[in-house]
Amino acid sequence: MNFVESKNPKTEAIERVAKITAELIEINPKAKANKNGTMFHNASIKFDNSKGESVTRQAIVYASNYAYGMSVGVTYSGKATVITGDDGKQGVLLSLSHLTGAGSASLADFGLEATPVEANLESVK
Repeated sequence: MNFVESKNPKTEAIERVAKITAELIEINPKAKANKNGTMFHNASIKFDNSKGESVTRQAIVYASNYAYGMSVGVTYSGKATVITGDDGKQGVLLSLSHLTGAGSASLADFGLEATPVEANLESVK
């Protein structure tokens, strides 16, 4: 997993975030509010950790994502965010979106190979 620094648009804090894909194992249909009043659902997810081992961990699914409809057994995109608690201890918050974790298409999917392309700036004008 590659953690990159990004600015949280709500808090303006600099966070370390990594993209993940994880299988939804279980989700609580009852939502609850976090300290900011944002509604979320507790969930269990399964993903491969940095050692390549399959692990099951707790995560959250924001109610706005859950509203799209999510199914147990489906792999979704998500993120791992390094957080610092009020006590100064760091941990990782796992969150899952409603977007499926399918990979992007590649040239090989269509039996194609990469070929060099020369840009013709005249044709762009």
